[in-house]
Amino acid sequence: MSGFTCPCGAHVQDGVDLSGDKAVVISDMDIDEFRGEIERPGLVEEYPDELTPCKVFQCRECKRLLLERPGEGLFAFVPEGHSESMLTSARGKKFKGNLRAEWQDKDANGYVLWGSAVAGADSGYVCDIKEWGKFQELYFSVFRRLLRADSLGNAWLRRNVGTPQVEDVHHWHSHTHRLEHGLKQTITMETLEDGRRFVDITFGASASEQGNVNHYSTSLKNKSSNQIRIYSFGGYHFRHGTWELNTIHKRLYSAGRFVQWYGLQSQWIAPGETVCFPNNSGSRPIIWAYHCEDEDGNAFIAGELLR
Repeated sequence: MSGFTCPCGAHVQDGVDLSGDKAVVISDMDIDEFRGEIERPGLVEEYPDELTPCKVFQCRECKRLLLERPGEGLFAFVPEGHSESMLTSARGKKFKGNLRAEWQDKDANGYVLWGSAVAGADSGYVCDIKEWGKFQELYFSVFRRLLRADSLGNAWLRRNVGTPQVEDVHHWHSHTHRLEHGLKQTITMETLEDGRRFVDITFGASASEQGNVNHYSTSLKNKSSNQIRIYSFGGYHFRHGTWELNTIHKRLYSAGRFVQWYGLQSQWIAPGETVCFPNNSGSRPIIWAYHCEDEDGNAFIAGELLR
């Protein structure tokens, strides 16, 4: 395992993903330029050479902070009266870990590794499965479990890495998944076709404003065989030749708002289950659309037009 020796004599690792003992430091003088790199179109695979950030480590034994400046080496700082880790995620215990799996046909072997640096997190390592079918079963079983627990940040399953037959069998990342497959500021009726196979959306009388046609109940029924959850949702009105998002703040409503308004006990809707928001509103005609994901990580958009 790569790393270095702390002045106290302990080994400090620098080859572990998502470590709670390592962070990246960006100078406030460089922050605007970094934001520009992050926000520009395309994915930035590497920082510009002149903007390579500093790394900072914390020794697990003596709790020193060790700052590594590119080309200048390590600088050690001893904390005063603090013995806890200072470099863990701002999300604390809600930090989402990862799932990694690689398989080689020629060896009929591979590994599945999952977990995070959070104490008590669902973690594991398996490397003794000799059949590809059972290997996939384990990977997707762990994937579904972590996804249901909302403790998964990203996952991938790769086959025959390092060979011409390399295959990216499965790849999921919570943030990019939502951006690529989620709702936009505008939608089309065609966008909703796929979702009708999995979700029925119906409208009825409002529980509180029964005489007002722009107040109504909205129900979603999960027709699929998998659990599903809603990432975001919103109402769309037809303007300027297209269906445009038209919520109070011009933003999509959140997953938390869906759980609250539709009376769920958890974020997941079971197969066959119907959930209802009894006091929805919005002038007709309106499309109510929902960005959904099932327990296998498949994303789709469900929606219906209320005339």
